[in-house]
Amino acid sequence: MRSKIVLYIGFILLVCIDLFAAPESVAFFNDKPRSLAKDFYIFNYLQQDTTSPKEAKALFGMVHTMNLRFFHLFAKKMDNEEFKKISRCIDMDVNALLKEDDTCLNIGINLSKVSSLPKSQLASLEPRISRYHTQLRSVIKLMRSENVYESALHAHPETVMALLQGSITAYKKQNFPNALPTAVLNTLSSAQKFNAFVINVAQNDDVPAFQKALLHVKPSSQTSAKALFFLGMNALQHEETKAALYFFARSEENATKRDEKDRAFFWSYLVSRDLTYLKNLAESSDINIYTLFFFF
Repeated sequence: MRSKIVLYIGFILLVCIDLFAAPESVAFFNDKPRSLAKDFYIFNYLQQDTTSPKEAKALFGMVHTMNLRFFHLFAKKMDNEEFKKISRCIDMDVNALLKEDDTCLNIGINLSKVSSLPKSQLASLEPRISRYHTQLRSVIKLMRSENVYESALHAHPETVMALLQGSITAYKKQNFPNALPTAVLNTLSSAQKFNAFVINVAQNDDVPAFQKALLHVKPSSQTSAKALFFLGMNALQHEETKAALYFFARSEENATKRDEKDRAFFWSYLVSRDLTYLKNLAESSDINIYTLFFFF
């Protein structure tokens, strides 16, 4: 294992010497494989004052992972009025969006922005939301109900989970002063956005009611290894070691990548000091921060 690690690090260094040379023109990128490293250099290249719209257009198709920060930079550099409008509308706050045409509104609107509005404005907003924003339209209907909490107990799980995940913290604190019952959360664990919700709640100490409620949830088989890991970390934060070990075990079971398994073994060992988990780490063929800890 030690020799494998040395060879791996050596290989990475050799690749970096070639790949990470400073680019002098767009031609530098043509023969490089799409990767996060390539994206890093594309981003830096786009930030140069000398980068032309033509070069930016050529680089647009070479990006490995597009995100909003990347898109805004491309929109700024390229001679593409549609991109510039999209970028401008995405960046607007909700009050500015409400003054724009419906096209711009629907480009820039999201649940986070909607949840910052008073309930009195939702009735006039709802008809302007495009039919392509199917889930957002459903969530706004839920938000317009007289008692959002009570309505959420009987609404479609995907709609409820979208609201809990997408709304700002202040909205959750106002409309969900108490977490939803465990039975409801168990049902919601099959919803698409449950994973993201768990990860966010575990790191947000401003929603303690939901953090405590997640200690007792029985996640569905669709819950990701990452979300289950964060459930374990949330349990540790509340000094519930038995619950933490349960969630770490579930995380290992649901893992689709070896480093996810090793992460679960590593934290299970830290919590329990059970040498069985170290034995599992020793059998790993993957090189990651968890196996490196074991060998060094």
